[in-house]
Amino acid sequence: MYIVAINIATFHHDAIVVDNESGEIAVEPFRFGYNDESFKTLTQNIRPYIQEKHLIGFESTGHYGHNLMMSLLDLKLTVGIVNPLSTKTKREKNIRKTNANKIDRYVIYKVLSSKNYTRIFLKKFSCRKPKP
Repeated sequence: MYIVAINIATFHHDAIVVDNESGEIAVEPFRFGYNDESFKTLTQNIRPYIQEKHLIGFESTGHYGHNLMMSLLDLKLTVGIVNPLSTKTKREKNIRKTNANKIDRYVIYKVLSSKNYTRIFLKKFSCRKPKP
C-alpha cells in the first residue's frame, strides 16, 4: 500500500509518496498550489501509486485543505485527516533540530502509517432553514 502524505500550507502544499510496506520514498517530495493546474500535478504524480489499497492524508487545517479534500473525495480516493497534535508529538520525538516544514510530510506519513487518523467520507450536504 502506498501512502500520500500532504503538508498543507497557506500558499502551497507539499506532498510525498511512500511505500508503506518498505518505508521507501516512491515519489520525492514535490510542491503544488491551489489552482487546477497544480491539482493536475498532484494527480499525475500519484496516479501510478493509487491502487485498490491506498491512503492520502494530511493534517486537519480548517479551510486551507478543504478544497483539496473535496477534490480527492470526488475522485473516490481514500482520504484520512490527522490531528495536528499527533504530528506535533511525533515531530518532537525527533532529536535533531530540523526545519519543521522540511520534515512535516514524512511526519504526517509516520502518523498515517500508525493508523492514527480519521477517515473522511463524501457526504451530501443540504441547507435547511431553521425551524421558527
